[in-house]
Amino acid sequence: MGFMSAEILEELVDELVVNVIRIPLMEDVESEKIIDPSQDDSLAREIADAEEAYLLTWTGRRRVPVGATVGNHVVKWTRLGRVIGDDGTQIGTYQRVTDVIGPKYDKKNAMLVFPFQQRD
Repeated sequence: MGFMSAEILEELVDELVVNVIRIPLMEDVESEKIIDPSQDDSLAREIADAEEAYLLTWTGRRRVPVGATVGNHVVKWTRLGRVIGDDGTQIGTYQRVTDVIGPKYDKKNAMLVFPFQQRD
């Protein structure tokens, strides 16, 4: 019987499973009820224009849902209300529902992601 290398164990431990739920938004929903007033005006406008949102949930100490699929994009990074896709472009905005601070490995995380609408 063999042992797994440290690299393989690290990859298994670091694997992140993110649950993604698409939420269609109705036109008559008042956007100010879901917009964090601390977000800048341009992000607030994008949220107000959104036709859908995605609820991302995961467990662990990672604050970024790396690898989650939102619409046709894969999340690579989040920062300051912006969601960056795996191609390096900004694909939307987000708001945290819960947050992880410190080494809490069983912490429940949740984030709402509002993808940008395709512009013609």
